[in-house]
Amino acid sequence: MKHLSLAILALSCCVYATTAFAQNCDAYFTPTVACNTVKFVPDLMGAGITYHWDFGVNGITTDTSIQPKPMYTYFIADSVGSYSFTVRMIRNEAGCIDTVTKVVNLTILASSLPSASMVSLGLSAPFLYCNASSANPAFTLSVQNTSTNVGSNGTYVVHWGDGLSNTFTTPPPFNTTTHTYALMGLYKIELIAIAQNGCVDSTHYLFFNGREPGAGIGISASANLCCQSTVFFEHPLNISNNPPGTTYTYTVDDGDGSPYIETIEHTNPLGIFDYTFSHGSCDPAYSINGMSPPQQFIVNVVAANLCGVSSSSITTRISCAPEADFSLDSVGCVGDTHCLANLSDTSYYWDPQQQSCFSDVNLYWQISGGDYTVESGSLGVSASFQSGTDSVCVRYITSGVFTVRLILTPSLGSIHRDQDDSYPATTLPKHGNRCVCYPNAGNLSQSG
Repeated sequence: MKHLSLAILALSCCVYATTAFAQNCDAYFTPTVACNTVKFVPDLMGAGITYHWDFGVNGITTDTSIQPKPMYTYFIADSVGSYSFTVRMIRNEAGCIDTVTKVVNLTILASSLPSASMVSLGLSAPFLYCNASSANPAFTLSVQNTSTNVGSNGTYVVHWGDGLSNTFTTPPPFNTTTHTYALMGLYKIELIAIAQNGCVDSTHYLFFNGREPGAGIGISASANLCCQSTVFFEHPLNISNNPPGTTYTYTVDDGDGSPYIETIEHTNPLGIFDYTFSHGSCDPAYSINGMSPPQQFIVNVVAANLCGVSSSSITTRISCAPEADFSLDSVGCVGDTHCLANLSDTSYYWDPQQQSCFSDVNLYWQISGGDYTVESGSLGVSASFQSGTDSVCVRYITSGVFTVRLILTPSLGSIHRDQDDSYPATTLPKHGNRCVCYPNAGNLSQSG
């Protein structure tokens, strides 16, 4: 025989078992309807009892409460008609949980529904002030109450959007009021009108206290303008004076026919925009405005808010390092001749001194590990910038492990007069950034 032990935690609660769950609860609540505002009262309250309410409004997640006796206004029911909402209450008493649902029916009559509305005063455009500045950001907004059907004993609540609110109870009548905003920004104002019969209506207004935004963009001084490198774009300091409520839309045209677009909201300081270029601006596979290769990419930023729009753009040239590759025989005998073949991809790069695109590279073969002779082709001489040939055949005289290295560098003699890892100062790009992928990158070693 199987024995089942039950733990009874409280009267009118839930019963838990080791292998079963039984719901013996009789929780319930009572809704009291006043137009489109409903007060909910549960049957049981006290220490250790918690509640979670879902007021049944489809499409939103803010129609909840954890208050024991919540009051909820169905603003969705702010026009004449009948409405039904399925309300769910979850009661938790010391771990003993019960759920109960009820349908709440509302009927809104034309004669009982208020209409909340107000207008701004003294502004050229409604709820828009465009003469604020970082030095003088404060502005006092004046509004006039134009609500209707509230009655002589109505109540108005204004949430100004900056964390402050005002409540006006009539009489005396609520005609006009003012509110001072200390900072620039975009504020969401809510006006709530509560009629004497309990019906509630609300209306929202966006008030912008700011100015026309500034725009600017530049390339970080430490940017590496090479393919597959992330380039960071910065903004001038005056951009930080733009008011909250400003958006920045970046467009990067790298010639592939589908410009990259990204929009961010204003923060202070404004975040740095970055973009990784997958190909070079000298690659003939890409074009901008009919020019192939485009030679330069375009990065544009548009700053916009309710007071205006401004834009700025910058061009950048991206070079691609050579990707060295070659073939060789992995095993051979002394006295045999083996051939090396250059299989490297074509690289496209910008010469800042000659202001032109190039794809030619010098190649140099290095062989170490024993004695050999070159039977055909040329290894090249890097010291004098004499390029080797794509194919080199070598006869190995001694046995051992030979290391073969292929080095690719741009074939621009004016750049190669210095043999260190830096360009001469006269060949720096106009924008002051150095593409560090030349001349020392793009090397590949193989042993054979």
